[in-house]
Amino acid sequence: MTTLLLVRHGQTVWNSQLRYQGHIDTELSQLGLAQAERIAGRLRDERIAAIYTSDLRRCLETAEIIAAPHGLKPVPLPGLREAHYGEWQGLTYADVRARYPELVAARRRDVVGFVPPGGESLGATYERVVAAVQQLAGRHPDAAVVVVTHGGPLRMLVGALLGVPPGNSLRLRIDNGSLTICESYPRSPVVAVANETCHLRGLAAPDDPALGN
Repeated sequence: MTTLLLVRHGQTVWNSQLRYQGHIDTELSQLGLAQAERIAGRLRDERIAAIYTSDLRRCLETAEIIAAPHGLKPVPLPGLREAHYGEWQGLTYADVRARYPELVAARRRDVVGFVPPGGESLGATYERVVAAVQQLAGRHPDAAVVVVTHGGPLRMLVGALLGVPPGNSLRLRIDNGSLTICESYPRSPVVAVANETCHLRGLAAPDDPALGN
């Protein structure tokens, strides 16, 4: 069975601005690059069969830094992308609360099923990400693989592994540059490590501990 080494990408400027990124192709900030170097150091001595990543730049950059010591080339998978936030992409969380108060209230009532204008629901994101992870795990049934993705998908995936109702999975904290390890996936998954950040000690505190993206 597969061991999943789940990594959230390093921080971007938009993370620090508490801005919805979704499918917009932002790059790592200087702090994000430092976080990527630290997680690469943390995983340097692991026996890794492959590295899969969201095809968005912030994840690709993180994955390439992790891959370098192992001589691997990250495999981009669109299925690992963050949720699409539609018209909210590029706006700060405060902007969205001010411009779309009724929609924000609707989202609070149904955080999993709610669809931002022109976007996708977190439920749809969950189904897409789980399908991508199941596919890549099937290629490596007895090995460890790195999966670099985003805060939202990671919360949904880890919540599912823990049997947490989807709406409650957003209570999980998954920091930029963190490591979460799931063993024995998919038959009898065990979350052995959640949101490990010891390797980030000494760097700036995260600006975006709650929502992700």
